[in-house]
This record gives sequence, structure tokens and C-alpha cells, in this order.
Amino acid sequence: MSSEGIEIHNDRISITFHDRKHDAITTAGLGLVRGVGRIEAGGRETSFRDGILYIRTEGRPANFSVSRMTYNTTNVTAVSFADLRSGLERAGKSPQSGMGEILVILILEMDVPDAALARAAITSTEAITASLQDLGLAYDSFSASGSRTQNLVVVCDKGSTLRLRGAGKHTKLGELIGRSTIESVKASAELNGISIASRRSVVSIMASCGYSKSDLFRLSGCEDKESFDQGIALRDSDPKAVGAVSAALHVHNEMVWGLMDERTALTVASEVVRSGLGKDYEGPDPLQMLAISAAHYLAGQRCGVPDSVSSIFKSNIV
Repeated sequence: MSSEGIEIHNDRISITFHDRKHDAITTAGLGLVRGVGRIEAGGRETSFRDGILYIRTEGRPANFSVSRMTYNTTNVTAVSFADLRSGLERAGKSPQSGMGEILVILILEMDVPDAALARAAITSTEAITASLQDLGLAYDSFSASGSRTQNLVVVCDKGSTLRLRGAGKHTKLGELIGRSTIESVKASAELNGISIASRRSVVSIMASCGYSKSDLFRLSGCEDKESFDQGIALRDSDPKAVGAVSAALHVHNEMVWGLMDERTALTVASEVVRSGLGKDYEGPDPLQMLAISAAHYLAGQRCGVPDSVSSIFKSNIV
């Protein structure tokens, strides 16, 4: 990287450049800033003064991750912080509670025009969405596309002799932007407790559809919460069950997209659930059938079907 380096302190991460010939575009309310000599991400309010670009974050600097990609003389470095334990969002959906946060600082070690800085931010944003898809993170059963708090900073070196004009996905620079963003976001997410391994959970998958562990307990018909928790400990991460729940959820999504009618979707999802969980329970649609079946699978053989499933859905499931 054409800088003096990246340093992680107790309260911030600092990126220092060798001169003030760096320009940056930000989504943090500052727009285009010129003459950046240093970037500091941490607890201070977002601002730009005396050549220092301050970006506010809520997360711990130690949980930042760095990824550098190179192709011949083209170098890109992505410095990312991703806390994806809550606050996930999906474009077109209402905001969700929680304080999920993503920050990507993208350093382009070449000169690009202002329009390419903006295009690099778009490419990196698409890569963030791809990262969330790779991690299996969902909002309302569909893939999440971002987080509640999400900021990008794209920096280029105006003093570089290498000048590139494009940063879209059809360019090599765009490829490096995408790869470095994906790698660094996923690595930081893992530092903050979210990885694909942590998503290997029936409870976690159902939570992404709006069914909490308490909801599943009520749907199971169990009266003994301790027995239900013991069932979760035994069955929650079983690969066959996780695969069946994921596949049935995808069938539900295909119904919503219009690829199949509800009756067909319910039939297909039932077959998938029966093969992975051993039995399926009746429900008014594929998602609710899946929730009931998952609840009873987790409970094991200790619990009976509740007398009024429909009342549970109307009263308890948000």
C-alpha cells in the first residue's frame, strides 16, 4: 500500500499516507474530500479537518480486517469492520432493530477520476451484499443486502503515475475491489462472532425468518423449557436438518417470487422437510409448516402438537 501503514490502537484504526495527494469519496455525509493525509476510524465524530478524515464507528478497532489484492501494478487494499450480529437490512424492506455496522475503507493505489471513485463505491457495496449472501445472512427469510449502519470510504492516489478510468465489475480493478471487500468483510464478521460455521443452526435460520427460540418453543407444544433447550443442544446443528430447513426456506422464497403456486410449494417443502427432519406438520403455508416442523424436530419426541396452531401464529409470531 502506498502509505506509511495501517495501525490499530486501543480506540481507533489509523491509516497514514506519505503525502496529501490522496482524494476520497465517502458515504458518511462528507462526499468528496481532497488532500487526505490520514484516516482515523473510531469513536470521534465523522469530520474532515487538517488533512485528517475521521470516521465514527461503534465497533472495536481490533476487529477490523485487512485484505490486499494485486494484479501486475494494480493494487487495492480493503480495511473493513463488520458487526453482523444484528441490524441486518434488505433493500425495499422496513428498517430492522439492532445496531449492525459495516465500514469499508477502500484504498486504490492509483489515480482515478472522481466518477471512478463513485463507481468503486458502488462495486464495493455490491461486494458487501455478496459477503452477506456468502454468510447465509437473511432478513425476513430473504438474503440481507446490508446493515443498519453502513459506510464506505474510497481513496485514490492522485500522485500516482498509474491512472485507470473504470472501477466497474467488468474491469480488473473492479474485480480486485470486489474480492478484497468480500474477503475483509467476512474476516471481520468472523472476528465479531459471525461466520458460515455459526450459521449452521436450525434456530439461527428460523430466527432470520422472524421465529425466535421462544416462538419455536411455543410452536413445539412443550411445557418443559429445559427439555426443549436440551433438544436444541442435541439437534440444532445436525447437517441434514440444517440442509432441509435451508432448502425448504428457499422453496418458500421461490413461491413468493412467483416461480410456483402455494399448493405446489407446500407439497415440495413438505417432502424436503420430511426427508431431513423425519416428519412434517401441517401449516397454512410453506414457511409456517417449516416453523412447526422445525420446532417439533428440535423438541424431539417429548412434546405434542399444540391445540391451536393458528392462534399461536396470530398472537405470537411477528
